Amino acid sequence: MQALNSTDPDQTPALDAALEAGDDELAVLVAIGDEPLGLSVLGDARRLARLHRLDGRSLPPRRQLDLLAATIREAGAAREDIVALVEQARALADAVATDDLETQARIRALEARTLVDQPYPALDRLAVALDAHRLAVATEDPSLQLDATELLMTAELAVGHTERAHKLCQELDTEAQRWSRPRSLWAARVADAAMLLAEGDPGAEAAAELAAELALPSAQIAAGAHLLVSRLLEGRVSELGTLAAYASSQSPNTAAWAAAAALAEVCAGHDDEARAHLAEYVRRAATGRVWFTRAAAAMAAGAACGLGDSAVVASVREVLPADPDAAVLVGFGGAVLGPVTLWTGLAAWTLDDEATARADWSAAAALAERAGWAPWSAAIRQLLTVLDDGVAPLPFGLPRRGRMTGAPGSIIP
Repeated sequence: MQALNSTDPDQTPALDAALEAGDDELAVLVAIGDEPLGLSVLGDARRLARLHRLDGRSLPPRRQLDLLAATIREAGAAREDIVALVEQARALADAVATDDLETQARIRALEARTLVDQPYPALDRLAVALDAHRLAVATEDPSLQLDATELLMTAELAVGHTERAHKLCQELDTEAQRWSRPRSLWAARVADAAMLLAEGDPGAEAAAELAAELALPSAQIAAGAHLLVSRLLEGRVSELGTLAAYASSQSPNTAAWAAAAALAEVCAGHDDEARAHLAEYVRRAATGRVWFTRAAAAMAAGAACGLGDSAVVASVREVLPADPDAAVLVGFGGAVLGPVTLWTGLAAWTLDDEATARADWSAAAALAERAGWAPWSAAIRQLLTVLDDGVAPLPFGLPRRGRMTGAPGSIIP
């Protein structure tokens, strides 16, 4: 996980030559390059620099749209503000996409991608992903179809449509091998491992190892997420404090590992360390430009519950709406962190709002049961028991402490 990670060869000399020759269309193709290994979580600094060299150039509409789409994906990976770029791409697409199916497919996929970590209703996101997939299939373009299949797979998984997600995962795996696209193959295998783990299937570890063998840029982060969820469901997340803290120090553009470190330390009974990591989560989350926002909020809710920090859990409910149809995924399916309402219910319970906690956990139980996620179902049943039993333990190894409404010493002013 290096800050200057690059997934393609240095094309700077080729870009220099294209610009010197005045061939702007060739310059766009060189700047975009090829991305068979896909995006790294930390982005590709060289590719982004090439794309930015073409900012403001007058280009034919189609090439301008291609440049915008690539820049949005890479700038998003670098956590740059992409709102204006997305609006520019949509406006340009409206002008050129009327009779251009490929452009329609690209823009719809771009919209689906931007919704992945947003507080957007999961079923509405699924509708966008379905439309993006429909358009991509109609283009008969393998790259568009692979991208749209991955987006649809994760959207189906995010609403607990397990059977459909597995089918799309197999389709993605097969087509990625057919077209020699290692990034798509890795995405399929990571998602397969995540789904098996959520279902309590003993084959999950072998599946995760198979994905790791591909050694793509984001493989370490996916492997870490898989390990984290595995230990969480086993009630052994307390063992991962040091690992999560190190991952946090190496991943400044995500608040998720800081939240994970806080959760691990609070489960280990190390409250001072947990508060320090939770404060770092708050600091990073406040920037609004971090990866894995929803996963980070879920783990922060768990850590804040263990610390009795009502200010943090209240902030979590603001960024993680209690969507009864949604699961928390790490990115595009790197891991499943259970139903959203498991975590929003935990936040409500910490705030002494037992009615909301019961409603949220009941919704979480329904989603986990429908999805066939047995380990998560067991954890949620344990949470529902807590509402009626003053001494019942919390799941995941979380300490059960007196809840606070003021949270003296809270890390949020």
